[in-house]
Amino acid sequence: MTTIANLTLFDNEDWVLSVTFTDEVGAAVNLTGAAIVWTTSSGVSGSVADSRITIVDAVNGKAKIFIDKTVHAAVPARLTHEAKVTNAAGEERVFFRGSLDVLKGIAA
Repeated sequence: MTTIANLTLFDNEDWVLSVTFTDEVGAAVNLTGAAIVWTTSSGVSGSVADSRITIVDAVNGKAKIFIDKTVHAAVPARLTHEAKVTNAAGEERVFFRGSLDVLKGIAA
């Protein structure tokens, strides 16, 4: 089952998402040996391979997504996003998806 996760982020900030991947009954998904990819409809993405996603506690399904503000477009928009995990056995699954509202931030 894919979870709906609607997000609101700002265009002038780094995007940091702390995520716990869980299965249908709420148990943590073991991320040992897994590949994770988070993608937006604007083409901004992150993965374990490009170091924009860090698995912080594999056994308990915890990961951190970090997209530097210089990487994403500084334009307010309504996007979609999703996170896909490929486990060590090669099985692929989308764990969450939803809308991503990028709001105009206040300049410092």
